[in-house]
Amino acid sequence: TRDERGRLWIAGETDGLTFRLDRSQRTVEIVSLASDSPTRVAVMRVVRELATTACLRDGQLPIHGSAFVRSDGSAVIVCGPKGAGKTSLLVHALHSGATYLANDRVMLEPVAPFVAHGMPTIVSLRSGMLDLFERIKSALEDRQSVSPSTSVGITPAKFRQLLGAPSLGQAPLGMLLFSRVDTSVRGLRFERLGLDDCALALGKNLLRPSNPIRSSEVFTLGEHREVLEPQLVADACHSIANVVPAYVCVVGAGAFDTPPSWPE
Repeated sequence: TRDERGRLWIAGETDGLTFRLDRSQRTVEIVSLASDSPTRVAVMRVVRELATTACLRDGQLPIHGSAFVRSDGSAVIVCGPKGAGKTSLLVHALHSGATYLANDRVMLEPVAPFVAHGMPTIVSLRSGMLDLFERIKSALEDRQSVSPSTSVGITPAKFRQLLGAPSLGQAPLGMLLFSRVDTSVRGLRFERLGLDDCALALGKNLLRPSNPIRSSEVFTLGEHREVLEPQLVADACHSIANVVPAYVCVVGAGAFDTPPSWPE
């Protein structure tokens, strides 16, 4: 059917999902029931991959990391593999007044001022991390009426609501942190990285799209070019490392007992 503005409404094959096409504006609006969480998550993932592909086409670097914005308006990206403390450091920063940018995926422009763009992904809150932050654990149990024994996945919007944190979509990069956990030390420790070590570490924390995505008829870069051209990536990582301060962030015992003091 068409509405009074000539926009076409199409019911999807999935119950509760509707598409609104506006050819004059070249837009497609996807509408789902608020109560249909699985469909909403699936739609978010489709939109996310389309947005990621567009960013890759523009030459942006896909970084595996969380990110927040400090009071001076600059972004801090926390890189690291699963279990390295990325989400914990993000929660710690947000508890101390920082602004949310991303929880697991950041698209970074490879030229100055190296603008970081948050890419929404489901936030996985693991029991070990929740045990460190009683405030968010209690709020999660109150809202979901469950006790998270292993992990809970929530949307970025719900994550920000739990923390009462503001958000931004992008910010110029001000610092890179490469996190790792070491309970033999106490608190947060920061070790400055040199240019070459930073460039190498940044390259290791880039997300590599899987073959099914690269060969998909939907998620394609076109022109048969490689997703991440090695030489261009290496040059971009060195350019970033030459300007942006970078640190190894060692997360020790009691690291979140006091407000964070980030390197200048």
